[in-house]
Amino acid sequence: MAIVFPWVRFLREDAVREFLVEFVDTARASAEISVFAPLDSVVAAWRHTAEIFADPELRARLSRPADVDRDGGPVPVPEVPA
Repeated sequence: MAIVFPWVRFLREDAVREFLVEFVDTARASAEISVFAPLDSVVAAWRHTAEIFADPELRARLSRPADVDRDGGPVPVPEVPA
């Protein structure tokens, strides 16, 4: 797996197994219908996960609870022209 997807080195061991299972399941389903585009989404999502694990600062920012006081408050309802 690490030869084809070298970025799996940044994933935890359990995450590598989870990626492998999801990849194989998606590949089987894709082969059944001869549409392989869903594999792109699986690989992209796991690659982004590896990017987060590889960057300690990004991982720390994304791992802490969201600050609901800094969300900007409620969004006003847009006006609809008559």
